[in-house]
Amino acid sequence: MRNMPSSEIAKIQSLCSTSTCRPHAVSTTAGFNGKQTVTAHLFEGAGNRAARSELLKSLKKTGISARFRVKTRKSRKIEEATSLQAVVAPFDGAALLFDPTGAFGRATALVDYAIALRTDPALSVQGVYWNANWRTIFVVLDPNGFFTDDKVSTADLGQAEQTIVQTLVGESAEKPDFVSAIRIGFELPSVPVTAIDGASYLASRRLPRALGSVLKLPLLAGMIGLAGVSGAMAQDSGPAVSAMNGKIALEGGTLTTTTFGTQAVRALSGSLTFPVQNQFGVQLDAGAGQMGADSFTGAGAHLFWRDPSRGMVDLQFGATFIDRTGVLVPDQTAYAIGVEGELYLDQFTIAANAGRIFGTNVTVGDYYGVDLSWYASNNLKLRIGYGQTPDVNGMANAGIEWMPMLDSLEGMAVYADYYNGTGYENIGLGVRFYFGEGKSLKDRHRRDDPERNLALGVLNGGGGANAY
Repeated sequence: MRNMPSSEIAKIQSLCSTSTCRPHAVSTTAGFNGKQTVTAHLFEGAGNRAARSELLKSLKKTGISARFRVKTRKSRKIEEATSLQAVVAPFDGAALLFDPTGAFGRATALVDYAIALRTDPALSVQGVYWNANWRTIFVVLDPNGFFTDDKVSTADLGQAEQTIVQTLVGESAEKPDFVSAIRIGFELPSVPVTAIDGASYLASRRLPRALGSVLKLPLLAGMIGLAGVSGAMAQDSGPAVSAMNGKIALEGGTLTTTTFGTQAVRALSGSLTFPVQNQFGVQLDAGAGQMGADSFTGAGAHLFWRDPSRGMVDLQFGATFIDRTGVLVPDQTAYAIGVEGELYLDQFTIAANAGRIFGTNVTVGDYYGVDLSWYASNNLKLRIGYGQTPDVNGMANAGIEWMPMLDSLEGMAVYADYYNGTGYENIGLGVRFYFGEGKSLKDRHRRDDPERNLALGVLNGGGGANAY
């Protein structure tokens, strides 16, 4: 591979460090003709499509003789990774030109080290693992290579220890600055560790354990024990809306009220969300359905500010028209105007809203609600909440949404909601289809569309922050 001049590397680094996309790495590989391909690597949701296109154009205008491309990686690929080797796989055989956190370079160094140990037949290595808190490498050896008649060969073990250390320090005779220690044994340690290479993860299933465990890779930063990629992702908070997106939901269930008793409910709703500026977005809602013999239609609009790493503030307006079939019950038109705030705390979201309901043949008054959501995984959300409306004095709610990430229907999710208050109960089951760039459920909620569809406020009575 032709060595890229430092001046050209500096140009690339400068463009990427100032881009709103904030690439977490840039790599280069050489083709058969010797021409280099420079790839800017982004996590999904890092900048919108226009920003990514602008980054690509800027790279091409540098005058550097190379092929440029921007590659987006699904966050779930890292979430589902079982080893550091799986995380750095996109850089296999490539040279890193830009690695602002140093996380990928250090992870690659650990993977190369684990592979080097495995290629030495005298070591009998079963697994190589990393503990982030201690910044320690654990090397698990096969006892069959060192024990004879239950007696350990101290000479062989001493030679193995020397080789393990020498392989890490190399000619510099010093450990890398991000590694504090090396531990050698014949079983998994009593602290949580992560497999460095894929073979070590497979070996962990059969190795004896000293009350330890091999963890998957929730965040690369945690595995490397530095600011790592999560630091880059925190800095790359991203725009309010990653790109134009939409969703459609089909829902069925029951609605029980003191006035109308129990009614079967069927509803169809949809939303379209798009960015208007970097930190601002707009969502338009629509919906229609039936409650027993009555029908309803609705619409809503959101104007919101959002930082996907911190939270959201959303100004909301919704309207619902209910066509009552009975001659004794007049038709109803309800309007709601309010504000909602969300606070993002890792796997938790705290949401609160308040506003006022008014209209024709409806009870005029204020509403409020608070919800707590927990993402048990990035594709499974559980919710509980409490609120109040002019018609319902004290309403508890709970819900669940799960996105199975099917290959054929990656954007499909199933959900269930339950609302219960004085003289009011609503049970809803549905399927929702998200459209746009592929993301986890958590990222869709925080980087794409506000969750609530204001057109369906009639169904959940306004209780909790999930309704008006």
